[in-house]
This record gives sequence, C-alpha cells and structure tokens, in this order.
Amino acid sequence: MSLPWRSILSYGLPPLLVGVGLLSYYLWPRSEAPAEPASPPSEYSVPGDSIGPGDSVVPLPPVDPALVPGTAGAAAAAVPSPAGEVLPDAPPARLTLAQAETALPEMAASLSMHPAWSQWLKQGKLIQRLVRALDDISLGQIPLTSCAFLRSQEPFTAGRQAGRLTQSAASAARYNAVVDSFCAIDPAAAAALFKRLEPAMQEALHALGYRDRSVRDLVRSAMATILAVPLPASAPELVTGDGKLYRWADPELEALNDVQKFFLRLGTDNMLKVRRQIALLAAAAGIEMKQ
Repeated sequence: MSLPWRSILSYGLPPLLVGVGLLSYYLWPRSEAPAEPASPPSEYSVPGDSIGPGDSVVPLPPVDPALVPGTAGAAAAAVPSPAGEVLPDAPPARLTLAQAETALPEMAASLSMHPAWSQWLKQGKLIQRLVRALDDISLGQIPLTSCAFLRSQEPFTAGRQAGRLTQSAASAARYNAVVDSFCAIDPAAAAALFKRLEPAMQEALHALGYRDRSVRDLVRSAMATILAVPLPASAPELVTGDGKLYRWADPELEALNDVQKFFLRLGTDNMLKVRRQIALLAAAAGIEMKQ
C-alpha cells in the first residue's frame, strides 16, 4: 500500500512504540562500552536483565515479506472542483489492522534518523508487538514475549561507591543508545500517527481478549506504570541475597514490579530523559496523566 507523501509527513509513531521498540537497539550492531574502573566479576545477577546460561530466549521472527511495503508513491494532487477551485484532500480512510501493519514501516520511516529505528521497522507485525508490549508493561511485566531482544547481551554489574554497593555506571550505560533513540522521537508526530493507527491498535487489543478496554486506557496505564517509579537522588544501594541475586536495599524499590525494576536499572540520567519524553508524548496525544 502506498501513501501520499503529504500523509506520510503528517504522521508519526504511537506513544511508547519507541518505549518498547526503541529498546530494540540491541538488534543493531553496537560498539563496546568504554571500560569502567575494573571491579571483580560478581557471581550475583538480577532477574530479567541479561541472558544467562539457563535462559531460553526466543529470537524475533523473520520479517514477513507481506508486511514490507513498496516504495512510496507520489503525493496526491488536490482535486479541482467543477468550478475550477481547488478542494482539499479527503481525510485518510480508516485503516484495518492488516492495512496498518503493511503501511506502518513506510508511514514511520521519517520519524527518526537513528539506525536502530530503521532496523526495528523491518520486523513483522509491529502494531501487534506494540500492543502486546504495552499490555505486559501495564501488568508490570518485562515485555519479553513480544520483544525478546530486551535482555542485554551484557550482564548486570555492580561496584562500590563510598563503601556502598551500587549498580555500575557501565551497567546503566548499556541502555544509553536505546534511551537516546526513544527521546529523539517527535512527540507531535508520534501523536498524529497514534490518532491514525488507533482503530488498528484497538483491533489488536481485541485480539488479546480485551473487549471493554480502550487503547488510550492501555497506553495511559503503561505510561503510569513507568512514571510511578521513584526517582532516586543518587544511585540506590544494592544488597546480595539468596540465590546469587542482587536486591535493592531500599524496601520501596525492592517492592517494585519487574518492569519498574527494569526501568530503575536504566540509571538516574536515563530515567529523567524517559520520564520527560513520556510526559511530552502524553501531552501531545491528549492523554491525561495523574499528577
């Protein structure tokens, strides 16, 4: 399906397409992070953070050729009226889920120039992946079913700061490129495309078994889950527990759900960037968030 350039330029990507999709940076070849002052390798880890010997991570499916659109068509000309006056283009027709899945890579291609973005757009069934990921986040789960690549190839590491055991700077830096890619998305463009794709996203939500829930409510819930994570004034302290796992020393942080703990591991600087971008996306899309 080919869309007019005027329509292509007027649309962006749904909020949080990036919150989940953006983390797919790990599909793109990365250079090694600068080495941090060496600390002895730890036998401890955190669940859901990186791939371990016992993990069975399902790889992403291959690109479905049926979902890759052709080249974009030329911009449609305005239609002259019988009297000779130029009439504006008609509003775009509503897209079904199948049509939206086919059109989305082309519609969203100009949304970001980051290399990871073009790689993410090559995957199949993007809208279904997005809706499933939003559902997982709203339920407090790391969306590994739809985004198995979220587990870092590098392990979680800790170090000592002023006698306190904290997550190492290099460990948080694993997500720098992903966060930067997410925050590069134009909120106004994302909101425009969300409006265009909302019926198709609703169809995908129905396919998950939700008959009485709106996509806007799902997006709001996912955003609220992330924004509810407390912002630490400094790197939070870790303790080592049973089962060779790191735990947060602060009971409030340790009580967070899985996806909130995942967000906490982005590090304070990255958390600030993501929180600001979520607020901008919500405002642009007209999604009211509780203060």
